[in-house]
Amino acid sequence: MTNWAATVAAGLSLALVICNAVLVSGNQSTQASVTQRQQFINQGADLVRIEQAIVRTAVAAATPKDEAFNQLLARYNIKPAVAAPAAVPEKK
Repeated sequence: MTNWAATVAAGLSLALVICNAVLVSGNQSTQASVTQRQQFINQGADLVRIEQAIVRTAVAAATPKDEAFNQLLARYNIKPAVAAPAAVPEKK
């Protein structure tokens, strides 16, 4: 009788080990997916900061006062668009 009980306990133990291995494997693949998504989100935040810095630089360079930036643009044949002067309303 004790042999059967020991055999059943060993079989149950083996089943639990196999179940644990399956769960660990599934958890690892889910963790890899979550890590990849988090990395994508972090890169997006970095790109937003870079984009904001580029926009601030472009706005600052839109004024003709920044000669160094204008020379850099000229080196790469980039000509900044000059804003048209505001129209003066006619007096009647």
